[in-house]
Amino acid sequence: MAAFLHSLRKRPWVVLVLGLVLITLYLLFHSDKAVEVTATVARGEIKDQVIASGQIIPAHVAQVKSQIAGVAGEIDVNEGDVVSKNQVLMTVAPNATPEEYNDALAQVKQDQARLADSQAEYQRYKKLLPQHFISQSEFDAKKSTYLADAEKLKQDQVKLNLLKTGTAQIAGEKIANQIRSPIDGVILSRKVELGDTITPITMAQAGTVLFVIANMHDLQFQGQVSQVDVGKLKPNMPADILIASLPNLKLSGKILRISLVTADQNDQSSNNQNADLFKQSNKIQNGYTVTIAGFQVPQDTLLRAGYQATATMTTQQVHDALTLPESAIHYDGNQAYVLLADAKGKEQKHNVSLGLTDGIKVQIASGLKENDKVLLNTGQTDGDA
Repeated sequence: MAAFLHSLRKRPWVVLVLGLVLITLYLLFHSDKAVEVTATVARGEIKDQVIASGQIIPAHVAQVKSQIAGVAGEIDVNEGDVVSKNQVLMTVAPNATPEEYNDALAQVKQDQARLADSQAEYQRYKKLLPQHFISQSEFDAKKSTYLADAEKLKQDQVKLNLLKTGTAQIAGEKIANQIRSPIDGVILSRKVELGDTITPITMAQAGTVLFVIANMHDLQFQGQVSQVDVGKLKPNMPADILIASLPNLKLSGKILRISLVTADQNDQSSNNQNADLFKQSNKIQNGYTVTIAGFQVPQDTLLRAGYQATATMTTQQVHDALTLPESAIHYDGNQAYVLLADAKGKEQKHNVSLGLTDGIKVQIASGLKENDKVLLNTGQTDGDA
């Protein structure tokens, strides 16, 4: 024995090899069962929430256009300016060509001559009618011609005045070369510069957009939710809004409306040019638009149109619920169950009934009580679906 020990001292590598062999054999034959991780049934709050991604937009937006053609004259406002209803924003200078002006002037002169003739005929027939030299129908025809000629002259004089001065009187209303604000608000954008050609708004053409004005005291959130979630939402449901640019600001409002068609379909059928100003680039495919209003903005906070934001709407909420992590729940068909350890430490299936879930934790409606512990990690195969 002494000789063997002496031999080992001379060969230390042999001792190292024997040690490694002994450790390996011990681990193979004496390893303990892995420690099983448990979750404890606890009381808490569970919310089912729908999240919409969108932006802050003004509820009232006006695109200002001109009723007369011409070129941009004096411009009195710029982007960011606060304006009031009927405030003068700019003037439109007439820009008629010599040919257009001459044609309009010649037309007025022709109208005046025609009216003079028809008026004289009308006055003559007016005297003849009581003497029964003409019939009532003949008199009525002359009267109609006279009135039509008078109206034609009036219309052509309006056209001439617009070409000459930029102002006119139509149906008792003055049409001027002054462009005024239709609402109280803020100039979001100015789309015209001095000297730009301006096309008027008519039945046949949309006209040149001069300004975009919005009431920034009446803001809304507009975002989209998927088809899976839209059925959970209802008007007047409360919502919390977080703005990406203002992470410390939290706004509370209510659902104003929920679209009945997808945003894609609405874009294809809509002729609303204001909607294009705030069109989302990251829309949910086949998503539905949700509009949230009624939130109050602190006086010292400036919200800008187009701010990206998210809205969280709570569709269901349970207080003081028994909860477990979703990962602790197993299924055998439609039956939910958990794994409990029996007196000998073996795993046993235990059926439970579930309630509300938020995707992370789930409500235990029945089958367990507070502080019960269930197994999370398991090596055995169960009937999970």
